[in-house]
Amino acid sequence: MSIGHRIENNMGMPQTWGILLLSIAVWRGLAHAQDSKKDIEQIQGTWTMNSIGWGGKELPKDLMAGYKLVFNGDQLAWTGAIGMTSRMGKITPLEGSFPGGFKIDADKKPKEMDISLELKGGRSTLLLGIYEIEGDKLKVCFAGSRSGIRPVDFNQKDKGNTGFMVLTRAKK
Repeated sequence: MSIGHRIENNMGMPQTWGILLLSIAVWRGLAHAQDSKKDIEQIQGTWTMNSIGWGGKELPKDLMAGYKLVFNGDQLAWTGAIGMTSRMGKITPLEGSFPGGFKIDADKKPKEMDISLELKGGRSTLLLGIYEIEGDKLKVCFAGSRSGIRPVDFNQKDKGNTGFMVLTRAKK
């Protein structure tokens, strides 16, 4: 009797393993969906930018008045700088109000966030990022999608065009 023949005749064992594996896959999918749902609920509302920078250079705090992110459902409103220039020691933020959306994957390590922003002139951009929520503090490290590279940890904030921001939940 071959092994294949025994498996065909002993349907109880393979079915049990199949059902067990399917159950684990469904459970993991539900757990992932619940983690992302929990983070989506936790991130809702207005967050004030405490710091923002690119390539290890932070925008001076006095230039950040009114900078914030507002999360509403899967939509995002970014008010503030999306970049900065530095000429002859003078830092100039590239700022404005940018509507967009976001998606998160709380199952990844570190947790991932994709931010799409509508820029002036009908252009748009996609930022590939990672995030961390600790109570009323939100950290996001991101890179433009043109690079195709998502930061793998928060230590990459000092690299090239990688952006980094720390936000605090706004008081109601």
